[in-house]
Amino acid sequence: MTLGLTQPLRTTDKPFPWEYCIRAKEKVNWPVDLLYQLLSQWLWEKGDMGFGYHLPLTFLVGHDGNLWASVSESVGDCEVVGTIRGIHLWPDASRFRFRTSTDQFGLLTAVGVTEDEDRLAVSTTPAHLMLMLRRMGVSQICDPYRQSVLSMPGAAVEWRHIERMNHDDAFGELQAMV
Repeated sequence: MTLGLTQPLRTTDKPFPWEYCIRAKEKVNWPVDLLYQLLSQWLWEKGDMGFGYHLPLTFLVGHDGNLWASVSESVGDCEVVGTIRGIHLWPDASRFRFRTSTDQFGLLTAVGVTEDEDRLAVSTTPAHLMLMLRRMGVSQICDPYRQSVLSMPGAAVEWRHIERMNHDDAFGELQAMV
């Protein structure tokens, strides 16, 4: 997770209510670099990156032979890996709350999504997509090799139920899940 967004440098600045988090299956280097990219984007967007925010994401094998992640769709001559093509920032399912001397904050987790999953969010809302992932048992672990939730048995039926929901109902169900 990042450290610092919730602790402004100047006393006149309002603290950001989130730190960014990336969950991975194993100890690897790409999440730290991806957090740096998220912070850079946050600076570029002047702090306007809250939950539901979308960025492209591509996993690649770098020239050093290691797995890396890029918030750019262009990866040059590097080998693209897996089917994840974007991230949505979403409140962490663990609902951790951290206290500082002046306030408290939560975590925004970068949830990796495939191209076809991203189209679901575009046709409805990010809350609908996050609900689909949760109902189908897809955790917030960012797995470069995860296949689309739409390839899972029962996904089409589940999506037909979810897409008919309004945003508030989809979001409310997500909030009720622990």
